[in-house]
Order: sequence, then structure tokens, then C-alpha cells
Amino acid sequence: MSVKQKFVLFSFVLPFSVVLLMGFACKIFGGNVSGMIISGAVLILLSVVSGYTFVGRVIKPIDDITDTAEKLERGITDHEVSYTSRDEFGKVADALRGIFRSLREKEEYANSIASGNLNILMESKDDSLSIALLKVKEIIENLSNGINHIVGDLNRGNVNTNIDDTGLSGVYKEMADGLNKLVGIIRDPLLEVEKVLRVASDGDLTIRVEGNYEGIFGDLKNNVNSMIEKTGEVISKVSEAVDQVSSAASQISVGSQSLAEATNEQASSLEEIGSSVEELNSMVKHNADNTNQAKVMMTDTDKAVQEGKEAIRNLEEAMKEIKQSAIETSNIVKTIDEIAFQTNLLALNAAVEAARAGEHGRGFAVVAEEVRNLAQRSAEAAKNTAMLIDESGKNADKGVETVSKTIEVFDRVAESAGKVLQIIEEIAAASKEQAEGIEQINTAVAQLNTVTQQNAANSEESASAAEELNSQAQELTGMINEFKLSKREWAAPHFKKEVLKKKGSLKAGKTVEKTQVAGKGDGRGSGVHAVSDNGNKMGEKKDGNTAKPEDIIPLDEADEENFKDF
Repeated sequence: MSVKQKFVLFSFVLPFSVVLLMGFACKIFGGNVSGMIISGAVLILLSVVSGYTFVGRVIKPIDDITDTAEKLERGITDHEVSYTSRDEFGKVADALRGIFRSLREKEEYANSIASGNLNILMESKDDSLSIALLKVKEIIENLSNGINHIVGDLNRGNVNTNIDDTGLSGVYKEMADGLNKLVGIIRDPLLEVEKVLRVASDGDLTIRVEGNYEGIFGDLKNNVNSMIEKTGEVISKVSEAVDQVSSAASQISVGSQSLAEATNEQASSLEEIGSSVEELNSMVKHNADNTNQAKVMMTDTDKAVQEGKEAIRNLEEAMKEIKQSAIETSNIVKTIDEIAFQTNLLALNAAVEAARAGEHGRGFAVVAEEVRNLAQRSAEAAKNTAMLIDESGKNADKGVETVSKTIEVFDRVAESAGKVLQIIEEIAAASKEQAEGIEQINTAVAQLNTVTQQNAANSEESASAAEELNSQAQELTGMINEFKLSKREWAAPHFKKEVLKKKGSLKAGKTVEKTQVAGKGDGRGSGVHAVSDNGNKMGEKKDGNTAKPEDIIPLDEADEENFKDF
């Protein structure tokens, strides 16, 4: 039962007990029981009011302080003490708020240190917790500065660096010692590798990394040793290749001169081909010009046919209009004939009426007779005109039919002219393509002739370059001899040299003589031909046939593997 519950229970029980005692006393001593009961009720009411007032001013602050103390005991720092007063409970609440504020400040400081922010300041520095946090910050700052110092030295290539562990203890000293040990693990193999590479750069390829290292440092050791070993092997193979190059250079010189002679002969043949192609090109161009002229003439003819066709169509339209006019005129003549017939009837009636009139109608009868004669003449003229118009209509029909046939003939002529023009255009296009193709062939032959001439000159230069290459190979051999190789690495090229001596690309006793390279009759250029002991030139067999390339420059299996793609 809480203090509050106990106090409430006491506030109710005590007044009731007093009232009961007063009731018993009044009964025993004969007092006024009703007055005592009313007094007791008032007393109970006052007790209840005073009890609740006491609970609000004493018990509630005690509960708040107790709850705050429990949260403080559990380490909850985000609690806010809401009670405020000027009495002793208010002072206790103010003290608790100060404690929570101080704890939150230190919590924020510790979280900043945990997140790596060492630039935060702490207001309180006098209590033991603040002093401990500042000490932790100082140790972490020293470790961070030491690590940055090591990283800076390593970044500048200085591996002789350490963290000063003075004043450190426990896990911090273990961290500093671990970092120093890590630097040593990095430093030792790097220094040995640097030493080995320095000695190897001076030409001593017998040195190796001897330390026992693991992981990536073991891989570094193996890679450096492998690099030095392979460098020695490469140098030995280069020495071998230099011997082969020196031997092949002499053969290339001889082969280049033979190639120059053959190239010059090929150039002469290309000039003849170029002349023939030029003549063919001229003929094709002439045919193309004639075809173009025929195309122009057929175009004009087709245009004239189209114009004639259009004129005939206009004539056909005119004939149709004439026929239509004749029909309309025939209708007019029929109308005139009908008018003449009616006039004749009227004249006849007028004559009859004049006869009835006797002497008075005689003059009118004469006029009626004349009108009748005119009507008859008009009818006869209309009849003749109708016959002529009918004949004109028939002639117009014949004209339209003739024009239609003429249009059909012009259509066939236009169609034939179009086909002929299309054929001529195809011939012209083919002639143009032939001319362009022959022009390209002519250009290609000219370029090929130029390239052939350049090849001849290049062959002579190749012979000279081969001699220079032989000299450079000898110089390279002298440079290779400056390297110190292990016996195993030196054995391979030495063995190859012996094999090369036995194979012999150029036999001993061969002589080289200067000769002129065949050109266009001017003996342009000079070169060398190697002559064997039996008097044959290099590049020729005894039977006079041209030798194969492999007969001039023999290749071993390794060379064939290297040049298989060529």
C-alpha cells in the first residue's frame, strides 16, 4: 500500500473513530447525541478536505520525485521533471532537473566522441564523469593524430614510422602496439623488395627476395622474384633473337636486292598494261559520247512526237466541235424549213382570201404569191443547206476517226521512242560505268606502278637497313653482356647459338658483290647480291628457277610459330 493510500485511509478512519468515541461517551454520560453526530460529520468533512489538500501538496511531489529517481536509476536521461514550487520539494525538483541536464550534456558529448566528432566542447569540467570523458577524448585524439602521422608518412613513402605509446595503457596501448606492428609488417617486405629491385636495376639479376612473408606480401615476394627471373629469361631470349636477327639480316639484304630486280621488271609490265588500259578507256569514252548524243537526239524525237500527239488531240477536239456546230446548224436549218413551210401555208391562205375579196384583194394576192415564192425558195435553200450540213457531219465523223487512228499511231511511235530512249539511257549508263571502272583500273595500275617503284627503292633501302640492323644487333649483344644472369638462364641462348652455328643461314665462304638494279633502262639504284660457292646468286636455284622465301631465310620451329599468322 502506497503512502497516499495509507494517508487517505487514515483520514477517513480517524474521524469515524473520534465520532464513535464521542457517541459512546455521550450515551454513557447522558450527553446530546445528535449534536455530537453533527459535530463528528463536520469533523470528518474537514478531515477529508485537509487530507486531499495534503495529498496534492505533499504526496504528489513525493510520487513525482520517486518516479524521477527510478528513471535516473535506470539511466533514462530524456525525462523531464514537471513539478515546480518554491518549497523544499521544488528545490529537490530543480536539483533533479540539473542532474538530468548534466547527464544529457555528457551523453551528447559521449555520442559525439563515439561518432568521431572530437571538436565538441563540454561546459562542465569539474565532476569526475566529465574528467573521465575528457581523458577518453584526449587518448582518442592522440591515437587519431598518431594514425594520421603514420598515414602521412606512408603516403610520402616513409615506412620508418611509429605511434608513440607513452602514457597509454590497457586496450589503447594494445591498439598503438598493433598499429606499430602493422607498420612493421608493411615496412619489412617493402624495404627488402626495394633493395632487391635496386640491385636488379644495376644489372644483377641473380638476387632474390629471401624473407618469409604471407598473404599479399608473399604474393609480392613471388611476383618480384618471378619478374626478375622472367626478365633474365627475356634477356637471354633477346640475346638468342639478336643472334638470329643478325643472321637473318644478311639474308634479308640479299633477298631485298633480288626483290628489287623483280619489282623493276614488274614495273615495266605495269607500264605496258597502263598504256593498253588508257587506249581502252579512250574507246569507251568515245562510245559513251556517241551514246549521249543519240540519247539527246532520241529525247528531241520523243519530245517532237509528244508535241505532234498533242496537236492531233487538239485537231480531234476541233473536229468534234465542228461536228457539234454542224448538228446545231442542222437544227437551225430545220427550224428555217419549218418557218418556210408555215410561211407558204400562210401565203396560200392569203391568196385564197384575196381571191374571195375580188378586185380589192388583187394586190394582196400578188404579194401573197411573192411571199409564197420566197417561202418555197427558202425551203429549197434550207433543204440544200441541210444536205450540205449532213455531208459535213459525215466528213467530220470520218475526220474524227482518222484523227483517232493517227493518235494511236503516234502512241505507238511515242512508246517505241520511249523504249529506244530507255535502251539508249541504259547503254549510256553502262558506258559511263565502264568508263569509270576503266578509269579506276587505270588509276589503280598507276598507283600499283608507283607502289612497285617504291617497293624497288624500299628493297634497296631494306638491304642497307639489314646491314645496319646487323651492326645494331652486335651492339645490343654487348649491352646484354652487361647483365649478370644465372647459369640456367644463360644456358638456353648459349645452346641456341650452337644450333644456329650448325644450321648456318649463310654458309662460310659466300661473297657479296655490288650490282645495278634493273630499272627502266637507266640502271637506277644499287644493291648487293650474295653469291654462293658454286657461283649461283642467292634467290636462284641451280636449274635457274626462283628460290622460295624459306630457302632464302630459313626459320626454325619457334620462328614459324611466331610468324604463322603472316
